[in-house]
Amino acid sequence: MTGITYEDSNNWRVVAKDALENAESEKRIVAINPNDYYNFKDIKHLTEKEILRYDLNRVRNSNLILVNLNGDSIGTAMELQHAYDFHVPIIGYCGDKKLVHPWLEYTCDRICDNIFYAIDYIKNYYLME
Repeated sequence: MTGITYEDSNNWRVVAKDALENAESEKRIVAINPNDYYNFKDIKHLTEKEILRYDLNRVRNSNLILVNLNGDSIGTAMELQHAYDFHVPIIGYCGDKKLVHPWLEYTCDRICDNIFYAIDYIKNYYLME
């Protein structure tokens, strides 16, 4: 969320959450939008440590991470490393893969060209019956 507006950090998450939670699948999908809990528009936290611990706990207990790689964020980098360390699959998307730092690329199981390809990939490979 570093260096972008609330809308830019939230819009893609709303699209992804809606598409995944409403996907036709026998598996129940619960998609987490971190902006629903902590964001810089509606301040609910007392410390940055609170956000860090909350986010890393959510990452560690996830079945899959969908990440927007269009931009640079230290928080995203930390979350991806944490997911990687806990063997949580990571699906990313970026309009220009040449802009993705090699270390972030290394943590991802797949990087798609856009959010819609990433959502379709998740539906086809992680929500299969």
